[in-house]
Amino acid sequence: MNEMLCVPALVLKGEVWRLFSFMLIPPSMKIFFMLLGSYVLYSFGSSLERVWGAFYFNLYVLIGAISVVLGGFFFPAMPIDNAFLVPSVFLAFAYLFPEFEILIFFILPVKMKWIGMIGGAYVAFIVIIGPLPAKVFALASVANFLIFFGRDLVRRLRSKEREVKLKSEKKKEEATPFHTCSDCGATDLSHSEREFRYRGEEAICSECSDTSSEQAEKEA
Repeated sequence: MNEMLCVPALVLKGEVWRLFSFMLIPPSMKIFFMLLGSYVLYSFGSSLERVWGAFYFNLYVLIGAISVVLGGFFFPAMPIDNAFLVPSVFLAFAYLFPEFEILIFFILPVKMKWIGMIGGAYVAFIVIIGPLPAKVFALASVANFLIFFGRDLVRRLRSKEREVKLKSEKKKEEATPFHTCSDCGATDLSHSEREFRYRGEEAICSECSDTSSEQAEKEA
């Protein structure tokens, strides 16, 4: 297996086949993670291929492989396997099928959007506080996802930001009274049962208006 891993230092010495052979190695040699990774790649990858077609799915995988190999040349002695495919395929599936449910431990149903968010947060966590090699490979492992979905992600974030801003402005407008009595300071929000009339540009509530009318009658 070591002869198939992509080791940039060995590639530079002429072992060019390593640029391609590492894609044939399972994501992990541990049986559980091998089965899990193989399941993700086959099941989720098949769904992506049906949605995109073979050309765009293969392009997605190819961009991921190129990104990881290029990142590996910053650390020539580090071997590269195809484990990067698992998070990139997983995130793409979660983005396209957010409502799809999988059973955690074959019992607990969880929607893909939540698992995708956790996976994305973990990658961001590695990029922020991880050592330099981990930062590079974490970014490289999702480079194809960012290239395919980056523009749509930015658009959605901007749309969400506008939506939050509009809701904030609406709440602010709802909290601002439209009428304020110039005599007692009552508003249409604090005293919704009162009616408001205008004397010129000044508003006056029905209670103050009635009081003023009674005083005027007494003086008369």
